[in-house]
Amino acid sequence: MPGNRLYLKACLTAVVAKIIELHGQGLYIGAFMNGRTTKKSERSLDVLQPVFTYVTDHLHQSIKMNELAALVGLSEKYFISYFKKALGITPGQYIYQIRMNQAREYLYEKKYTVQQIAGFLGYPDAFTFSKAFKKYYNVPPSKFE
Repeated sequence: MPGNRLYLKACLTAVVAKIIELHGQGLYIGAFMNGRTTKKSERSLDVLQPVFTYVTDHLHQSIKMNELAALVGLSEKYFISYFKKALGITPGQYIYQIRMNQAREYLYEKKYTVQQIAGFLGYPDAFTFSKAFKKYYNVPPSKFE
């Protein structure tokens, strides 16, 4: 019935207006959201947060999958599967991307040699680093601008 619809819209408008008024006075904080459950994808990323931190803090070292799996209390095989499902890439691909992003930042700074950057990012030598960088960016680090 059209009359009921109009009445419902009026009531909803009144509720929204009251919420806006109370919020403006600092009296409304949206407490009805306190019981909200997180999405499954958010929980997946929360579980992996220690891994993200560890990778960032240990880019200068060789990072082993069993170490990352242990951080989140999973078997290595399940960890790799879980990680790929949550992010769409493997942990190895993630580490590679983080290293290449950091390499790009170091190159933009123009303060370090390719050899130094290779060391900062855990590569055994400048050649191995340059090869990985060129594969990722399609240009060698010496020509990157």
